[in-house]
Amino acid sequence: KVNKLVITNMSGFVVLNMKNIVRLEADQSYTDFIMSDGKKITSSKKIGAYETLLNDFGFHRVHQSSMINLRHVISYEKGDGGTIEMSDGSHVSLSRRRKPGFIKRFI
Repeated sequence: KVNKLVITNMSGFVVLNMKNIVRLEADQSYTDFIMSDGKKITSSKKIGAYETLLNDFGFHRVHQSSMINLRHVISYEKGDGGTIEMSDGSHVSLSRRRKPGFIKRFI
């Protein structure tokens, strides 16, 4: 079972334990990995490169600029698209277009 992810960065690469990744945030041509210990690790790849790779491992793209680890979801608040509260205390916007897929993964 795969539980590690190797990401490239400006100085080489970093090996991350997938269960410790709370969310990914797009930053232009880069991707920030927000970890459960509060660290932010920046990858030199766009967020789209990780979408297909991580989808089968409990991650879901919830917005053009955000992807979350479903194991770290605390709550969901309805709205136009809605807002997802994560285990690190962050609140991530859910786009209207991606809402049905997100709800389907929980129900």
